[in-house]
Amino acid sequence: MRRLLLLVLLLLSPALLAAVETAPRISDREIIEGLAEIKGDIKRLDAEIKAIRVEPRTEIRGGRSEFRIEFQRRNEQFDRFWNLMLVIVAGIMGLIGFVIWDRKTALRPLERRVALLEEQRDTDPQIARVVSALWEYAQSNDQFADACAAPRCFSLTASAL
Repeated sequence: MRRLLLLVLLLLSPALLAAVETAPRISDREIIEGLAEIKGDIKRLDAEIKAIRVEPRTEIRGGRSEFRIEFQRRNEQFDRFWNLMLVIVAGIMGLIGFVIWDRKTALRPLERRVALLEEQRDTDPQIARVVSALWEYAQSNDQFADACAAPRCFSLTASAL
């Protein structure tokens, strides 16, 4: 069995040696040309990488400018809203001031008239007799006394006579 194995190895050994190829001889010139091609490829790849790096920067700059424009637009909207709120608050304050002023001017003639009636009540004997007659009637009629005691009527107490 050993002999057979040895015989097979001897027969196959030239085939195994033929399987290994010897490299052809390359001259220095071919090596330099190959290196020059590799350098050119490397420069081309470097340029592509730089372009790829610059592209996102320009996109970021463009995004920043778009963001600034959007921010300015929103800021202008906020300014308009703020101005509108100021106008509304000023209008409300003006309305409150007008109501207060109008109430004073509307009540002034009424106050003068009431003061005049009170003065006439004290000086005019006819009005004094009417008030004393109403006072006497209020003492005899409880319903009339309750109606005159209500806050919307003049007081008919004895001190008012």
